Amino acid sequence: MKDGRGRLTSNALVSYVRTKNPENLHLLWAPLKQQINHGKDPESFLKNPRNQVGIEVCQIIMGQAKKATSDKMAVYKAALELGCQTDSVGIWRKFLLALSSPKRAIKKFQKNKANLPACKKIEIVSLSNTTTVIRLHWLEDIQLSSDFCLFAKGTFQAVPAMFYLPPARLWERVCFFEGGPYCEYEMWWDGKSSRKSRHLGTSLNNEPLQWSQKQETKDKERPNTQNKGRNSMKRDGKPQPQRPITKKQQGAIQHPGKIARQMDELFTRIQATASLMLTNINADHPYFRHLTAIEGMAQKGANLKKQLVLSPNPDKAKHEASQRKTSTKMRWPTDILKGAECVLLADDEDMILNIGQQMLKAIGYRVLTAKTGLEAIEIYKKNKNSIALVILGLMMPDQDSCMKVYKTIRELNPGVGILISSGYTLDRDARQILEHGRNGFIQRPFSIKQLSEKMRAILDN
Repeated sequence: MKDGRGRLTSNALVSYVRTKNPENLHLLWAPLKQQINHGKDPESFLKNPRNQVGIEVCQIIMGQAKKATSDKMAVYKAALELGCQTDSVGIWRKFLLALSSPKRAIKKFQKNKANLPACKKIEIVSLSNTTTVIRLHWLEDIQLSSDFCLFAKGTFQAVPAMFYLPPARLWERVCFFEGGPYCEYEMWWDGKSSRKSRHLGTSLNNEPLQWSQKQETKDKERPNTQNKGRNSMKRDGKPQPQRPITKKQQGAIQHPGKIARQMDELFTRIQATASLMLTNINADHPYFRHLTAIEGMAQKGANLKKQLVLSPNPDKAKHEASQRKTSTKMRWPTDILKGAECVLLADDEDMILNIGQQMLKAIGYRVLTAKTGLEAIEIYKKNKNSIALVILGLMMPDQDSCMKVYKTIRELNPGVGILISSGYTLDRDARQILEHGRNGFIQRPFSIKQLSEKMRAILDN
């Protein structure tokens, strides 16, 4: 079957494998010797939008991408990263940007099926400015793999990112590949306007702006400009004695005045939110670098140095000395729900364990950590009388699924609270977990406020 809609899928997978595992890129087209004409470059053929890529070929490439990257979620990540590339200048992305909002873009998805292979119909059940429920009806005359569903999830979650918003959160209500009549997704996203950010991002790459910046630099180097600056000083042509003053800010300091308090609150929120979001995503996440930069700038607030050029003033010496002696402890926003219980944090990422432990301790909890499912079970057996909540990651290296860890802990203590954490959508195992006992689910990335609320909702139940 020939179908041109597979070209977006093949392009996304080729780009993803080239970025993650370039040495295994040849595995993508290894089984496609008959489909690709001899003498043609397979990579160029698969990435060329003019070439027709069939559904069968697309299904083969999806399977090969998982082998090349040793990642069963490679298809989902490839689709998500393609849409989240804010520097992309592809025709499809330019076309969607012209629609000005995710709501209109999803309507356009419905009209032309958004280049989703094997999808015969997109049904919009409900749609608003920040939420939608859609149904994907798949072809039934050929055998399809669940990779098509993963690619569709990544594609739809990336729609808000095309408008410089965070990716949408997605919950799969019904899955065609698990026996349902269709795939039904519920999605919600940030509703803030992205018009200003979009124009800003476009203008930063604008050639006229770059030319203007070069001209401004040349103007500063001209002798006439330098003479004007020199003549603006005192008559003797010498500037006043100046010295830099370094001030160190000890976290978020509470100052009198409404504006100062608001700035302190904002600084604390940024620092806490960025740090916690980074603990719950890996380096493959499209927003990892962006959040790393935000966290770095926020953490510098604890050692913030402001270089101020001031004229010497003996009258200010005592005041500056008193300011240097002043120190206050960092405070959290008042809407962060704290606790004192013992929490077991289980995840296979060192970054999540290290920073997660620090963040949980900062809001009052006692924390035990486990890097594998087996280690989590052993730690819980030894401390089951003191552990009140288990934060369990969906992916464990020594378990087929978190369901095994969950069942074992439930057998040891049916009343313990368990919070499932994942950067992916809610799968069948996680839905089964949520149906019984004191459980909860939180999708990454999330803020410290959301985490504290989820934890208290389980612990106080």
